[in-house]
Amino acid sequence: MSDEPQYKYVYGRGRSSLDLPETDIRYAMANTKSNAEASRFLKVSFTTYKKYAKMYIDRETDKML
Repeated sequence: MSDEPQYKYVYGRGRSSLDLPETDIRYAMANTKSNAEASRFLKVSFTTYKKYAKMYIDRETDKML
């Protein structure tokens, strides 16, 4: 028996990126009471929702969504 493993790791592309546009985030915020509820509304984890919400800035207040 050789000391080499029987499998060989193949580098893959990984997961495709999830695209949450600003309109979806705003729609979820308008139809829910909290950010946690908005993430469930969009069927994504809260950390993913928070990441995308930080990417967009409100034009009126110049704050992150």
